[in-house]
Order: sequence, then C-alpha cells, then structure tokens
Amino acid sequence: MKIISYNIYRHNKQLNNVFNFLQNSNADIICLQEVPKIFLDKLHSDNPNKYHINYSNEYFIKSNKNKSILLYNVILSKSKPEKIKEIPHLEHNKFPIYYRWINKYDKLDIKGIYIDISNKNNDKFRIFNSHLECVASPNFRINQFKNLYTHKSLTRKNIFIGDYNVFSNPLIALFVGLFSNYGSKDYLMIEKNQFKKLFDTLNLQNIFHKKRTFKTLPFQTDFIVTDKNIDFEKQTVHKKELNGSDHFPISVKIK
Repeated sequence: MKIISYNIYRHNKQLNNVFNFLQNSNADIICLQEVPKIFLDKLHSDNPNKYHINYSNEYFIKSNKNKSILLYNVILSKSKPEKIKEIPHLEHNKFPIYYRWINKYDKLDIKGIYIDISNKNNDKFRIFNSHLECVASPNFRINQFKNLYTHKSLTRKNIFIGDYNVFSNPLIALFVGLFSNYGSKDYLMIEKNQFKKLFDTLNLQNIFHKKRTFKTLPFQTDFIVTDKNIDFEKQTVHKKELNGSDHFPISVKIK
C-alpha cells in the first residue's frame, strides 16, 4: 500500500502540476493538507483513478473584517472507507496575539479526519490526516497530537499522517514565542526531541525521522507515523516535486 502526504499550500499557483503529480503517483492513499476549495472541486470533477474522496474542514478562520478562509484536509483512497470521522482539534484557552491583534481573527475552527479501510489482503487500517497548528506553542501541538491519538483503533493498524509543524527550538522561540502564546517551558524546548519522546512513549515509529520535508528551513514538518509493528519500505522525500508548495511530498510503501 503506497501512501503520500503533501501540504500543497493554500496560495499555490501550480495546482495543475500538483494534480498531475498525484494522478501519476499510483498511490493507494493520498493525504493532502491546505487544500483550497478550487482544488477540492477539481478532485471531484476530474478523478480518472476513481479515488474515494474524503475530507474535513482543515481550518476555518473568520475575522472581524468579514473575511474568512476555509481549507480542507483531504484523504484520497482507492479502497472504499468503512468509516469516516472528523476530529475537532484542541482549542486555545487564550487566543494567540497573532490572531487577535495582527490579523484580527475572531474564530478558528481546526479539524482532522480519519478513515477505516481494508486492503486486498484484508489488513485493516485506520488512516489519520491532520494539520497541527503553526501559530501555537510546542506544548499545544503536542497536546493536539495526543488528542488525535485518543481516536486510535485497538483492532486496526494506525497510521498518523500530516503536517505537524514541528519546528520550534530556543532560537526560533525568541522570534515567534510572543505571538504564539509560548509558556516559559516552551522557550527552552527542542520540539522535535519532545515529539520523538512522545512517539516512543506511544509505541509509534516516525518513518521520516531526521528527513527534511520543508523547503525553506531544514526541518521535518511532514509526518507519516505508524504503529511500531507495521513494516515499510521505499520511504521517499520528493524534492523535485514542490510544484508551487513550500513542502516536499513524502511517500512510503506499507508492507
């Protein structure tokens, strides 16, 4: 089973290239983040590989200037889902300065999604797709992932996919902490190390550990994380397939 994860970028000007890459990928599961409505509509109208199209509102932002943004998390699946569920992410107790003062947003509604599928060998999987919040503290993102994990299946193999925005360290925290509601412990945190500890504690494996998936800075922001008893091969960061995004697509074959 081949899986792709790809943050296609909400302002992407090369969506036709993105579409062609996905259609030629021969993937069984494709998880997309930051999908604008125009691209979701294209997936519905032009679907030569006959994917089942599943999606949630990735996030909805409404400002007091009567401006709104709606993006989608999308899972394309060759197998018909047996169950589909939208997962509300944790909400801020205190809205970050970035939202309140700079962009003057008054509503932020973020969700993920999972589907249950079975492959041709009748192996049963639960596939999650989500986008953890960028304008937030590392501890907030960790708690968002813990919230996702509460929806894991006890009878299926779990695969957590998405853009998790794992980038913070003490240097970066100096520039973004004030605007993102960092607490005192967040300023000292090396976020990737804390996520590694979390995955180990939850008996999960990060298939792209230490791989750079973000164009601008040397971070792994995109993840395919599975139960440790899942075997895999051919993990690839597609560095020649940005196609107007700021994230590289990643793919792996699950045995």
